[in-house]
Amino acid sequence: MVERILKITEDGSPTFYVPKLNEYFHSKHGAILESKYVFVDRGFRYWCELNASKSKVDILEIGLGTGLNFLLTANESKRKDKKLFYQGIDAYPLDSNELMSFAKLISFDHYFTEQQMIDFYQLSWEKWHQFEANIRIQKLNTKVQEFSMKKSYDLIYYDAFGRFAQPELWDEEILVPILNQLNQNGVFVTYAAFGDLRRTLTKMGLKVERLPGAPGKREMTRSAKI
Repeated sequence: MVERILKITEDGSPTFYVPKLNEYFHSKHGAILESKYVFVDRGFRYWCELNASKSKVDILEIGLGTGLNFLLTANESKRKDKKLFYQGIDAYPLDSNELMSFAKLISFDHYFTEQQMIDFYQLSWEKWHQFEANIRIQKLNTKVQEFSMKKSYDLIYYDAFGRFAQPELWDEEILVPILNQLNQNGVFVTYAAFGDLRRTLTKMGLKVERLPGAPGKREMTRSAKI
C-alpha cells in the first residue's frame, strides 16, 4: 500500500501527501483554495457562463481523491440551480480510515457539512447514486487507461498527479480519447500548465487559455470547445 500522510495546508484545510511520488493531492498552499479556484471558479462557473440556458451538467473528474472537487461543485450546482451528473475516476482510492480521518480533521461547514462528506465516502463504487436532489454521482475505481467512456461530458476536471510523478497520464494518447468526449461549449480545466498539454489541446481544436494559477502556482490551463 502506498503511504499517504495527512497534512494541513496553508489555508487550514487538509490534504494528503504521497512521499513516494513527492506529490500532494491538492496544493500545500491551500487545498480548499486551489480546488475552489481552479475547478469551481475557473471551471464550473465558466461553463455556466457559456451555457446559461442549460439546466443539467455532466462532469467527469480524473483523480477523485478526497472528493473535494465534487463536494464543492455539488454545493455550487445548487446555487446555480443546475442538475449535476458527476463521474469520478480513481485508480487507487483512499481507504475508509483515511477518509474518515480527513473528514473529521477540520470543519468545512462554510462549504459543506461533515455529514455530507461522510455520506459521499460511504457511497459504493461503480453504481450511480442519488446524492441529493438533482445531484447524481458515480465513483469509479479504475485506471484512466482502462476507462471505457460511453457518454459525452460538458466539463472535465483533470486532477491527476503532476506530469513528473505520473507522466503517462499527460500523454496525448491518454488525453485525446477524453477530449473527444467533450460536448460543444464544453470545458476542460486543470491546475497544470505546460507546453505539451497546450499543444495537445490546440491540436484538438480547442480554445486554450493560460490563466493565473491558484495561490502558490504561477499558471493553470483552461480550454473550451467553442
